[in-house]
Amino acid sequence: MKNWNQSLLGELFDIQIGKTPFRDNPIYWGEGNSWLSIADMKTEQLSKTKESITDLAIKECNMKQIPKNTVVMSFKLSIGKIGVTTSPMYTNEAIAGFLPKTNLIDNNYLKHALKKINYSGKIDRAAMGATLNKKKLQELTINYPEIQEQKRIADILDRIQKNIILEEKKIVLFDKLLLSTFNTWFTKCQSEFSHSNVQDLTVTIRGGGTPRKSIPEYYDSASIPWITPKDMKKDFLSDSAIRINELGLESSSANLMPKGSLLLVQRSGILKHTLPVAIATSEVTTNQDLKSFVFDTEKVTPEYMMYFFKSSQDALLGKVRAVTADNLNLKDILNLIVYVPPIEKQNKFSELVYEVKEIKERTQLKVDKQNELFQACLQRAFLGEL
Repeated sequence: MKNWNQSLLGELFDIQIGKTPFRDNPIYWGEGNSWLSIADMKTEQLSKTKESITDLAIKECNMKQIPKNTVVMSFKLSIGKIGVTTSPMYTNEAIAGFLPKTNLIDNNYLKHALKKINYSGKIDRAAMGATLNKKKLQELTINYPEIQEQKRIADILDRIQKNIILEEKKIVLFDKLLLSTFNTWFTKCQSEFSHSNVQDLTVTIRGGGTPRKSIPEYYDSASIPWITPKDMKKDFLSDSAIRINELGLESSSANLMPKGSLLLVQRSGILKHTLPVAIATSEVTTNQDLKSFVFDTEKVTPEYMMYFFKSSQDALLGKVRAVTADNLNLKDILNLIVYVPPIEKQNKFSELVYEVKEIKERTQLKVDKQNELFQACLQRAFLGEL
């Protein structure tokens, strides 16, 4: 890091913190001006926000605008989410905007440099989780070379990131392709098929359970996958973040479900917007937030039923009710009408599902390798070795 400089963030940037207009005043909320929250920071390029605020809110709440092409970062609860605004917008109080005071730092370099700053010594623990404040952000140090070297470093890292985003988009497109194919093959011509309901097509339905967390013996030397809503991020599951052992299985209401079972999240906050379903590719157990189905494979395939539920997502989510948590009534699931195509046609669709699965897995391997490369380059870049 020869010939590199070091400065406090507060010396280089005016760190601007947003705020939330009063929620109980409806005239502050509505079409008008983009208002960024952490929930909107799902990609690096920040162009859309779920909520907007009015000109009156800006005036009466003394809101300060973040200009276009400003690097922003979350610094409360979820610390270190970083993005760049693609248009002028406002933010809530958990997001800081970095407005340059000088021309010493390249904007693209900054977004990567913020990923390498050590925040641990500055973090406070509040009731709602980890947090920083404006003063502590200003006191953080940043290392930087001369501007042309910054641009070179940022360009290398940006190119790797673009490759990652491209491959990730391919995976999303494969998912859309399968759902579109399902709708073309089955949904649009469902009147040609016989119909039944989920219950009549099911051989076995089981709920799950949680071995007592206070008894570590239930989780020692564990080899049995124990699926929770947090694991339901893929269409096919063979493992879980937490496993249980035979003792844990016997001591709880968890059930060991066979390979080929369809897993469906029945209770979780994710049901506000998504209905996660997956096929078990090994024997698994689940917690109480999931239901597991074994279908009559002479009538329907697990792959057909997985995409049936995906295509029925909106209808089912419309039945979600919040009691102690967002949940689906089992009767609403079981009573859902299913159009049943000939099993031969379902088998052809299942073959396509597994062909696409293999392509997605190869693509995911590329993503994983590119992520490893990015992290290695990021590490070397800020040691002055890139």
